[in-house]
Amino acid sequence: MAGSKNAAVIRSAVAAKIQFILGIVITAFFGLAAILTTSDTGTFVPCLIITLLGIWLIIAGVMRNNMIKLFKSYAAIISEDPIRSIDTLASAQDMPVNNVKQNLQKMINKGYFVNVAIDNQRNCLVFGNEADLLQKSAPPSTNASQPTAEYITVACKGCGAPNHVQKGEGNKCEYCGAPFK
Repeated sequence: MAGSKNAAVIRSAVAAKIQFILGIVITAFFGLAAILTTSDTGTFVPCLIITLLGIWLIIAGVMRNNMIKLFKSYAAIISEDPIRSIDTLASAQDMPVNNVKQNLQKMINKGYFVNVAIDNQRNCLVFGNEADLLQKSAPPSTNASQPTAEYITVACKGCGAPNHVQKGEGNKCEYCGAPFK
């Protein structure tokens, strides 16, 4: 799993600080200029527009910083959950599952989580080779007549790790590779 010190998170944190500081400087300077030039519309309007740009930079920096904090919170919860269930994550964050999925997808797209994918069938995160296979496969069918697969948690006899697998499928432990039924 991606640690909290991956390059994408560090770059994003630096960008958030730059956006925030630059936004404050622009807002303060051009906001003051707009206030001082209220009678001159030729100067006031451009100063007001640039002030709004500064406010947008502040908001964007805060939102980026909040996403990093949320990523760190998600990573801590996921590291404690052997199934990496999105339902568990949503419950721990007191957020709707759909919001958590959207946030996770944003984090995956930004590179915060490396080599991770969302498994919509099992409603969990998958890592490593399983994530590669999931990302390369075709999107799951939305045909409502298809039965949904039943999943169970199986403890590996080799290493003891819990594995979330489809019932009746002969699988291998995702941690040590030992086969189990």
